[in-house]
Amino acid sequence: MAMGRPSFSSAPLAGLLDPLLCAAVPDLPLLKTTVGRSCVHNHPESGGMSVEGAPTRTTASALLVLSLVQLSGCASEPTVSASEAQIPPVPPGLARVWVLRQFSPGLATQWAPITYVNGAILAPSYAGTAFYRDFPAGTYDFTVASCVHDFNSAQRLQLASGVQANLEVQVLSDFGTWGCFDPNTYYVRQIPRERAEYYFQQVRYLGSR
Repeated sequence: MAMGRPSFSSAPLAGLLDPLLCAAVPDLPLLKTTVGRSCVHNHPESGGMSVEGAPTRTTASALLVLSLVQLSGCASEPTVSASEAQIPPVPPGLARVWVLRQFSPGLATQWAPITYVNGAILAPSYAGTAFYRDFPAGTYDFTVASCVHDFNSAQRLQLASGVQANLEVQVLSDFGTWGCFDPNTYYVRQIPRERAEYYFQQVRYLGSR
């Protein structure tokens, strides 16, 4: 994996925590209200984040609890390959993009960075899971929230109707970081169909996001 010199976002310490609470749990408004008051908005086109409000001291504890719940829940879900019969075909006129992330013990498994498409929130990327989204034909830029911004961390796709593309969220923990709540560097990369099918035998199926 070719790496360039990373640049550091000016996001505050909680910059990578609150997207998880603001976007990953839209069905748990009570948790979001109790945990903190801030929502972070990532702006991939400008390489930065803006923050509204301020996090409370219980944010870190809530993240840990939420992560444990997510991991235990994902463990009971079938893999993508095992769910093949229930996965609907690509609708006419659309293209399908899969986003997967391998489960690597000890490597940022407690974090779920938010993925974006054309600057808009797509979905959180949990370790050991995969989801898909169907899009009209066109050009799309996929990014993932990361306190450290490295070169070639985004992926542009030119989608034609009926095609399927596979993206993998990758993580690197070798960069030294300061002031980052999540110290890892994330990338989203297109991978070959054969590799995606191999991973689909291992990662849990989350359906459409």
